[in-house]
Formats: sequence, structure tokens, C-alpha cells
Amino acid sequence: MRKILTALLAICLITVMSACGEENESTNAVSGGWEIDSITSQQSLPEDIQKVFEKATVSESEYTLEPVAYIGTQVVAGSNHMILCRATTSDEREGTYKVAIIYADLEGNAELTSLSDFSLEDYVEDEGAASKEQLSGGWNVPDSDVTEDIPKDVQKAYNKATATIDWEWSDVTPLAYLGKQIVSGTNYALLCRGNYDSNETAPDLMVITVYEDLDGNSEISNIHRIDINSFTEQ
Repeated sequence: MRKILTALLAICLITVMSACGEENESTNAVSGGWEIDSITSQQSLPEDIQKVFEKATVSESEYTLEPVAYIGTQVVAGSNHMILCRATTSDEREGTYKVAIIYADLEGNAELTSLSDFSLEDYVEDEGAASKEQLSGGWNVPDSDVTEDIPKDVQKAYNKATATIDWEWSDVTPLAYLGKQIVSGTNYALLCRGNYDSNETAPDLMVITVYEDLDGNSEISNIHRIDINSFTEQ
């Protein structure tokens, strides 16, 4: 009888622990175990992540890396952090974008484990893109001395373009201004996060392209979802 009771208690304990694990599973988790971050600040990393970033990049010699957006985290034996960065070299002031993955162990150590290209041209055109003028290349990445999260003129164009949009998401939040392209008017690219009403559905990370004509009228010309797992496969 004692053995039977012990076995029953063990089964109950396993069941309770399993249920708790399911209940505590992150609602923002995406395939691959990454959790898209819910913060809206981009140039200023959370204090703990900033310390990890500085530790991991202090010995990076090829590029000077500046955080543009904190994308998300992955819990391992420690944690992985994905950060979109502006990358410059000593020879060129004009920057490009890189996605840095930083591993922080349980003892406070941190290292840069991968640095992947993030070419803006790959995210401004997609199937179903509106037939607004796009040039091959020609995108201007903001300088490192830009202090505003989203410049006022870009925010104004975005607000106009989205004023009457019926999103499939419950809300869409611009996270970072990525660049502009001069055409007969201007194209603006913004990194955005789209949340769903259901907490069981992970948010989407995307690049939204806004076209503003010469009369100040604005509309969305393209939305490109980003698979953040692709940066772990490079």
C-alpha cells in the first residue's frame, strides 16, 4: 500500500509540474524558442541587456556596433539575445545593418556568437507589394548621430498611411526607423511589431514600407514579415 501511495503521489506531482510548465510558457514564443520582445524602445536597450551587449562586443574589431532594436530572447542554459545593430567600419561612416546574437551564461559572461547581414533591400519588396516606385538599392541608412527613435516627419507619414488601415493585428507598433529612399516622393522603411488579440499567437516582426508622394499623401506600399529564426541559420 505504501508503494502504491508513493507511486500515485509521484504521478500527481509530475502532472502538476507539467501543467505549470504549460501555463508559464511564454505567450510570445515563436518557433525555435525565440520570444519577440514587447518593449517599444529601440535605441536604448534595457539596462541588463546593455551590459550584456557591451561585454560581448568590446572585442569586436571589424565593426562598431550600435543597437537599433532589441528583437528578442531565447532561454537556453543561460540566454541568447537578438539585437538589430547599425554596423560601421573605421573606413566608412555610412552604416549597414547586422543582426547580433549574444549568449549570456548563468555566471554573467557574454559573447557574440553570430553576426548576420540584414540587407534592407531584402525586406522592402515582397509578393503583393503595391506598385509604388522602388529603386534597386538607393536606401539611406540613418547616421549614428540620429537621436530620435522615429523622426517626426517619418512618424507623421506613417500615421497618415495607417490612419484608416484595418490591420489583421490588434495593434502595430513601430520599433525603429530603418531608412529612406528618394524616388518621385520618398519611401520610408520601419521595423514594426504586430500583436494579435489572442495571447496564444506570437506577435509578428515586420518591415513596413511607407510611400509619401510630393503632395504629402502617404500610404503603405509593402509589409514584409521577418522570420527571426533565419538569422540563427546563417
